[in-house]
Amino acid sequence: MSKIKKLIMISLSAAVFTLFVLMTLLSLPIGKKGGVLPILSLYVTGIVVAALFLAAGCFLLVRRLGGLTKKGKKVYDNKIRKTHEEER
Repeated sequence: MSKIKKLIMISLSAAVFTLFVLMTLLSLPIGKKGGVLPILSLYVTGIVVAALFLAAGCFLLVRRLGGLTKKGKKVYDNKIRKTHEEER
């Protein structure tokens, strides 16, 4: 995966995590007053964030496994190298 795609994925995951933390801070009661947002919004945001991270994890796992099993994968065989060295 290229560096730009990794940077975009890290930035997006950080933004989603920051959104969840912000919703947590706005939903939880602070002091005598209640939270700014209802607690239901925290639950909905938590479920959406968890679903996004789970989907991203599954996507990356499938891509990683596909890269390990596709026809164009690199195979390192030390026997071939030894036969070339013996010929010299």
